[in-house]
Amino acid sequence: MGEKQSGAVLLVVILLIGLLSIIALGFVVTMRSHVKLIANSTDRIHAESLANSGVSLALLKLTEPANTNLTANTNWAKDGVMYQCSTEVGGLTVWVEDEGGKVDLNSAGPVLFRSLVAGMGVELDSVDLLTAALLDFRDIDDDPRPNGAEEREYLAAGLNYSPKNARFETIDELAQVLNMSPSLYTKLKPFVTVHSRRAGIDQSVAPPALLEIIRSGADLQPDALFPNEFISPSTNSTFTIIAHARTISGSNFTRRAIVSLNGNGYVINEWRIGNRNAVVEEGLPQC
Repeated sequence: MGEKQSGAVLLVVILLIGLLSIIALGFVVTMRSHVKLIANSTDRIHAESLANSGVSLALLKLTEPANTNLTANTNWAKDGVMYQCSTEVGGLTVWVEDEGGKVDLNSAGPVLFRSLVAGMGVELDSVDLLTAALLDFRDIDDDPRPNGAEEREYLAAGLNYSPKNARFETIDELAQVLNMSPSLYTKLKPFVTVHSRRAGIDQSVAPPALLEIIRSGADLQPDALFPNEFISPSTNSTFTIIAHARTISGSNFTRRAIVSLNGNGYVINEWRIGNRNAVVEEGLPQC
């Protein structure tokens, strides 16, 4: 074999080795990506399981007899106070909110709802329009009240839907009320409910921020009592539970559930992914 042929063969061999090396490198990179993806997916599953366990822990606290001490921190508040604990998997943050401490979209009267909206800093003219539109949205007739909105007003606004003329089934429907801006809807969501079935709120379980908003909207002095029409005792039976989990590896998951307690246990009304996060501190007590 001549020198030229030997050189050509050697060149081909070198090219094949280089090609195989590139293929092998690509395979290694691909496998590493797959392994990392599987690891991330597994860690997210751990985070979701931990968050679901947080809901179960809150339910245990809500349903345990008063004279027992099944878990730590026995007297959990129900006004959205944050509780944190740690596990072998990661940290857990849980909030429990009594729905009786929120404004019910179906039962609250116009004065309470007007105070809520006004306390958000909405212009007075818009406050009246929104209050009337909400009442028209939930009532069963097609007759607009003063400043209200029925089918004609929705069509005139270029909307392809009409007011429901029935009870709110979820707070998400509040976004459909005429003149309800996305920003105001986002501000209102934490303070409204469809589960309390009370005309007023229970101040003992209401979030402090909500009480301040209503005071501002109703022009009440800090030490003034709420009007009677604003007050209704909670049934202490329906709660929002929000559980945020952060694993040791850094994956996050938040579960949001609305549960109703009864003589046989509890019923889950809503079960969805939440969007509330929290910083998990070091040195937390064990869950």
